Amino acid sequence: MSALAISSRSHWGGPAAPFGSIYSPAMVAVTVHHTFSPALPASATVAQERAAMLGMHRDHINRNGWAGIGYHFVIFQSGRVYEGRGWGRTGAHAGSADGNRTLGVVFTINGETTAPSAAALNALGQLRDLGVREGRLTRGHALKLHMDWKATSCPGRKVVEALRELPAPSRRVAGVVLSRGDRGEKVELLQDLLVATGYMTAAQKATGPGVFGPQTEAAFRTFREAHSDV
Repeated sequence: MSALAISSRSHWGGPAAPFGSIYSPAMVAVTVHHTFSPALPASATVAQERAAMLGMHRDHINRNGWAGIGYHFVIFQSGRVYEGRGWGRTGAHAGSADGNRTLGVVFTINGETTAPSAAALNALGQLRDLGVREGRLTRGHALKLHMDWKATSCPGRKVVEALRELPAPSRRVAGVVLSRGDRGEKVELLQDLLVATGYMTAAQKATGPGVFGPQTEAAFRTFREAHSDV
């Protein structure tokens, strides 16, 4: 397996300066999208992909009024990955404040009719691994869908089916054994995961951040029941 190479904004002709507000904590989830356009085959050239990136960037500015591409990274059917907002920035992809603080990744296909290629899925896996290694994603991060954050069919039926076949690190809280009354960073990371996956609300976390109290225990129990392989 070759190492993941990410095409920088300067490489595809985007702005050199980062955009989107700074978000320095490790993100607790990746949110997957699809886009109807640009839709390019796996045989597309780098020049065609660069042109598609520029078109997406202009569209997100002119039509959506954003500072630039709303996704953090864009994956083409070729398996090549392009930097949008990149690491360490909030996105504009999910339609909610919590969702925009997850890593937004988009497949450049119509996910209702076309499945992501093996190369594209492999690139997603490598991107997630890279994020964990560099401390940009939590080790137990969740894999979310755009439809988890708002009423939409995104990322499309074919993408959802493909993602169901992937290993899900979000279903593991690796090596963490917690008991009622425990406090600290591990508890807060668990709470962030529970909020990102919808088993706990941000308001519930705010009543005892970093404290393994009754609300956290109940949310974690529900999470474990839903994911029997945890």
